[in-house]
Amino acid sequence: MPRIKQLEEKYLEQDFKKEIYRCLAQRYDEVSVRALARESGINQSTLNTKIRHAHNNLDIGELRRIVPILNPDPGIILKLLGFTTAQIKRFKEN
Repeated sequence: MPRIKQLEEKYLEQDFKKEIYRCLAQRYDEVSVRALARESGINQSTLNTKIRHAHNNLDIGELRRIVPILNPDPGIILKLLGFTTAQIKRFKEN
């Protein structure tokens, strides 16, 4: 189903959440936000909320703690930060 511009923020959050949960499952053999929270030093309830509503809540400091642990797809993170698909494509080519 094609994505519409009005729901772009919702799709960004869904994509980010799916990617984080995919990486969690690979790293911890299950989806364990508790383990990620412990390893990153972020409160578990805070981390749950920030993953669910990443576009509005996640700050760069927290992202810096999560990304090295999980190593998610850079395209997902760059989209969340506001880069366009064309910019991400150029980034991946270099």
